[in-house]
This record gives sequence, structure tokens and C-alpha cells, in this order.
Amino acid sequence: REMYADVSWIRFIAPAVNMFALMVCFGGLAALASACDSQRWRTIGIMVGVYVVAVVLTIAGQVSPAWSWLQYFSVLTPYKPQTMVAHSGMAWQLLGERNGHAALGLGGCQLVLAGLGAASYLAGAVVFARREIPAPI
Repeated sequence: REMYADVSWIRFIAPAVNMFALMVCFGGLAALASACDSQRWRTIGIMVGVYVVAVVLTIAGQVSPAWSWLQYFSVLTPYKPQTMVAHSGMAWQLLGERNGHAALGLGGCQLVLAGLGAASYLAGAVVFARREIPAPI
């Protein structure tokens, strides 16, 4: 207990916001998939497929430096709660530096997730407003 006595709860606000942004992202993707189809089981299957592909791309991108480019195609790459706790001073930066190159900061990761979710919700609303819903069988 004494080891964690001087850890402030404020350190965990950025990771909580990052998790919220991830849930907005997956919620938006699910709303888009649901708007494109009228069967719940297919929507759930699509979202399971999206998650599995994202996990595979993330893990494959971490296996070898030659495959690190695969991480750019995973929706899980901007989800970095451990990094935000470990480097709480950089948790809200929009831009950062990685390997001597300019890169997206941890705060920018939150914007990517929330932006992708918002765009998916908007696209789902447009798709849903323009289609006819067949009666379920």
C-alpha cells in the first residue's frame, strides 16, 4: 500500500479518456455496420471480424520491425493506456516524436479514435436515412 501512496488519480484521466474514445470508435463502427444490414447476427459477426483483424494486425506489426507498417491499419494502434500512465506528461500532446521523426502524440491518438467513431456514426446515419428496411423474417 505504501508503494502506491504518492500516485495521483489524475494520472489515470488520460487513459480513461482514451478508453472512452476507443468505445466511441467501436460504437460508431457497430452503428455503421448495423445501418448497412438488418440482421443482428451479421452485425455482430462483422464487428467480431473487425476486432479480430485489428488484433492480428497489431500483433503482426509488433513481431518484426519489417512488419511494423501493419499497425497503421489497425484501429487498436491509437489505444495506448499503459503509455499514457507511464508518460503522463505527454498524455495530452497532439504531436510527438518517435525514432527521431515527427509522429502522432498520445493526445492525437485520442482524437483519431474519437474522430473515426464520429465519422462512422455520421456515415451510419446517412446510410440508415437513405435505405429501406425490409421486414425481418
